[in-house]
Amino acid sequence: MNRKKSIMARKFPSKLRWLIRTNLFVSFIACFFIVSDAAAQEVYDLSRCIQMALERNFDLQVVRNREDVAINNYTAGNAGMLPAITTTNRLGGTVNSSVQDYGDGGTVSSSGVHNTSGSSAVSLGMTIFRGFQVKHTYRKLGEQVALQGLQTQMEIENLIARIVSEYNFYLEQISLYENLAYAVSLSRERVRIDEERYLLGSASKMQLLQSIVYLNADSSRFASQNEVLRSSQIRLNELMASENPGEEIILADSLIRLNENLIYDTLLMRTLLHNTGLQIASKNQDISELDYKIIESRAYP
Repeated sequence: MNRKKSIMARKFPSKLRWLIRTNLFVSFIACFFIVSDAAAQEVYDLSRCIQMALERNFDLQVVRNREDVAINNYTAGNAGMLPAITTTNRLGGTVNSSVQDYGDGGTVSSSGVHNTSGSSAVSLGMTIFRGFQVKHTYRKLGEQVALQGLQTQMEIENLIARIVSEYNFYLEQISLYENLAYAVSLSRERVRIDEERYLLGSASKMQLLQSIVYLNADSSRFASQNEVLRSSQIRLNELMASENPGEEIILADSLIRLNENLIYDTLLMRTLLHNTGLQIASKNQDISELDYKIIESRAYP
């Protein structure tokens, strides 16, 4: 039997052995790049991901700054309720040089003669009545503050929704990755068994080649899944504004949690009452009406 095995081994094509070794090497490299030391990594749950995003996300910081600008603009002075003080200041000067020639042959010259002049004026003025323009403008500034607050709230809601979606998507991709890794290990074991059977003469070469084809297909899907998993990890890091977008993320959860207590009618009623997008649309309508009244005030004396 050993003699037959050695003879079959010499007959076994070297190209076939090379394909098997290549498959094993590719699978090892893929595992090496995706698996890291868990002890050196921090564990993230959904609440921590959301907290980090709310604290460090740059888009949210921009929206909050805009809200601060709207609050600062909400003053009586910007609405025109206060008098306007205008100052005018002017300061000027000349430097002259001259040469005078007299008929008797005398010459008088002067240089660096400075002449300076200045003026200053202060005026105080206030329009007593502008056709209710001041009143409507002040109301508009207040509505703009409320609108910017709603837009900040909308940005927070959208950010949380993206975090939750990407978190659950990442969980799903981890599960798929682990299943494909197991499938590759099964395919690799099948190739090993079929190779032994082929060397012993109890299996055909076609069966071995078919096993290698299955291993190649599983390895290809495994490598593609590795790219999908890595892309999802980078997107989650970007949403949390991590300093290193390529940082490994270890999640505390292993399954997607579903809330089975949701009721459609209750969700619909809350959406109609509290939906931020609808509230923003209502505020924009109020601001448009105030703009119309501001323009209409020009008809008053």
